[in-house]
Amino acid sequence: YFNLGNYYHHLKDYDNAYTSYSKGSNVGEPYSQVALAEWHDFYYRQYCSTHDIKYDFDYSHRLEKELFSKAENAIQKSAEEGEPLALIALSTMYHQLYYEPQTRSTHNKNFDIEEYENIDELKYLSQAAAEDNDGYALYKLAEYYYGVYGLTKNNKYSSFAMGFAQMAYKKGYIYATTLLGKIFGRLNDSENSKYWFAVGKDIGLASSIHHYGLNCPDPKEKLSHLTSSLEQGYLESYYELGKIYYDGDIVNKDYKRAFYYFKKGAEL
Repeated sequence: YFNLGNYYHHLKDYDNAYTSYSKGSNVGEPYSQVALAEWHDFYYRQYCSTHDIKYDFDYSHRLEKELFSKAENAIQKSAEEGEPLALIALSTMYHQLYYEPQTRSTHNKNFDIEEYENIDELKYLSQAAAEDNDGYALYKLAEYYYGVYGLTKNNKYSSFAMGFAQMAYKKGYIYATTLLGKIFGRLNDSENSKYWFAVGKDIGLASSIHHYGLNCPDPKEKLSHLTSSLEQGYLESYYELGKIYYDGDIVNKDYKRAFYYFKKGAEL
C-alpha cells in the first residue's frame, strides 16, 4: 500500500494516494502511517478545493496530530532497532510538528525560528546516518543544517551542512548536487554554487536545471533551462516563468501568459 500510495502521489492522483496510504495504515504499515500523517493536511486541502468545501484548520491539525502520534508509536520499534528509514521517518515527524509553518502554530505556539533546534529531529537523523552511512541519511542531515541554521562563512553549521552534503554525493545520492549549489549560494560563493548546479544539470536533475537557469546571465539560456525544469515537473519554475513574463525584462510582457503560470503553480 505504501508503494502504491507513492505511485499515485507521483501521478498527482491524490484521492487514490490517500486511499492507499489509509489502507496501509489500517493494516499496520508503519511507512503508510507516516506518509498519511505527513500528507494529510495537503490532501485535505485538495479535497476541500475540488469539492468546494470550506477548509477547517482546527479539524485538520487536530487529526494531523493524532495521525503523527499513531505513526510515531508504530514506527518507534523499528527505530529502536536502528532501522535507518524508521529513524529518518521519526525525524521527519518531529520536523513537521515543530518546524513547518502550517503545523507549528498548533503544536508549538511560542516557536521562534531564530532559536530553533529540534533535538529529537537532529538525534534521529544523526543516528540514521551513523547506522547506515548511506547517501539519503547524510543528505537529510545536511538538509537539516541548511534549512534550520543561518549559514555564514564563519558559522560551524555551514561546515556541517557542506560536509554532510558532500558525503551524500560521494555515496551516490545525486540530489545532493542541488543542495550543495544552494549552500554555496547562501555563502555567496557563486563560482562553487554554479559548479554544483551544473553537475546536477548535466545529470538531468530538474531542481539543478532550475537553479542553474536562474543564475544564467543569457536571457535565452535562462528561459530555456526554466522551461526544461518545468517540463520535468519542478513546480518552482511556474513562479519564475510567470515572473519573467510579468516583468518583461528578458521577453516581451505577456500578462496572460504570466497569469497562466502563476495560476497553474498555485493549483499544484
